[in-house]
Amino acid sequence: LIKNGLKLQQSNKTLNRFVNDAIGFDMESELGLYYSDNAFCTCDALKFLPATPRRPARLLVFDLKTGTTKSSFDQLIVYAAYFCLEYGFKPTELDYDLRIYQNDTVYAFEDDPTDDILHAMDRIVTFDQIIETLKEEARR
Repeated sequence: LIKNGLKLQQSNKTLNRFVNDAIGFDMESELGLYYSDNAFCTCDALKFLPATPRRPARLLVFDLKTGTTKSSFDQLIVYAAYFCLEYGFKPTELDYDLRIYQNDTVYAFEDDPTDDILHAMDRIVTFDQIIETLKEEARR
């Protein structure tokens, strides 16, 4: 729906709001982000808005959840970390709009996620190095 720009009927239903918001922000859906062969992901919807004279660059990451268990923003933090790693951004250079669409509600990350994103980036890089070392040792 998003890739084809097919909006759904306006309603508070989770899927309708997610699809319509992603189309409204001209987001890419099912966007793959890649750091290494060991570290990659696919985002439900993502949009990068470059900086302008009036505002800093902004990263929008929206995630659709169809289950009923309360979701955490950890996954969206990781998506933002992969984006920064792949495209060479410092998390401090961006503003963020992180949203979870679930149970007919839109949950927005209220705090500044910069420290969380920096932590996730550090873990991704560290564990990627560990995995590469283990792979190299296994080849010997």
